[in-house]
Amino acid sequence: MATDERFARNPHRVANREELVAVLQEEFSKKTADEWVEEVRGAGVPIGPVNTLADVFSDGHVLSSDILQDVEHPAAGMLKMLASPILMDGERLSIRRPRRPWESTPEKSW
Repeated sequence: MATDERFARNPHRVANREELVAVLQEEFSKKTADEWVEEVRGAGVPIGPVNTLADVFSDGHVLSSDILQDVEHPAAGMLKMLASPILMDGERLSIRRPRRPWESTPEKSW
């Protein structure tokens, strides 16, 4: 691809976007996301995966860090939410349930 004139410069890549996407999809389908992360990281490029919510909520680090908390929602029932990573006096900051659109916002006293 590096020598392909269709993709040599950004205007060429934009003009040939459909072909470029097809080539990239074909190439990226050859390995898993974890394999690509490992290969790119091995080349010295900072990289990390873009996780789905399912990935986040099943991640070993997330599960072992006590950052996942259950929050009761009046309409949706029990929800799993990510707590703040910040600890105050060794305690996680509490999570307030999300407001429903029609609920009023408390007045701010800045």
